[in-house]
Amino acid sequence: ELDLNREFNKKKPAEEIRLLKKDLQKYKKFDIAIELHEDNPKDLPVSQKNEKSPKGFYMYENCKNKNKRIGKEIIKVLENKKIPICKKKKIYDDINSNGVISYPEGRKNKVYKKKQNFDDFITSKYCDHVFTFETSTRWNMNKRTKIHLDAIKTSIKFKKKTIKAAIKLKRKL
Repeated sequence: ELDLNREFNKKKPAEEIRLLKKDLQKYKKFDIAIELHEDNPKDLPVSQKNEKSPKGFYMYENCKNKNKRIGKEIIKVLENKKIPICKKKKIYDDINSNGVISYPEGRKNKVYKKKQNFDDFITSKYCDHVFTFETSTRWNMNKRTKIHLDAIKTSIKFKKKTIKAAIKLKRKL
């Protein structure tokens, strides 16, 4: 089975990735990129088969500039909506801080250290702020969809606030 998320830095990626890269070249920059993932315990890499998959929502925030990070605020909003958040200290060897795995410093998973996934690719060329939202396949599809939509709306709301604040600051300077 082919994992398209692991194809981005390969010399000969899958056709879908080649087409996506071609389309992305038409654009110069994005304010944010959002990936919607599902954490399926059956799909774990062999190196992680013994680890129990998380039962709550969690997210990766790939943003080198720590002052621009908004993951903790997103989690707070989701918690207020009674969405279960994964609080495990480590998720697949990555460091989890109450539902947020911050990249690059939280990256400890050997699979992601290869930097062949979408968030590494897009942050290297098109976007400096990427979110990957993870829901559990233990939940029904309606619940997973609702949680992903809540996370998307919340991240866009917070990102708009940070962009507006940056514009105001620029004007003052």
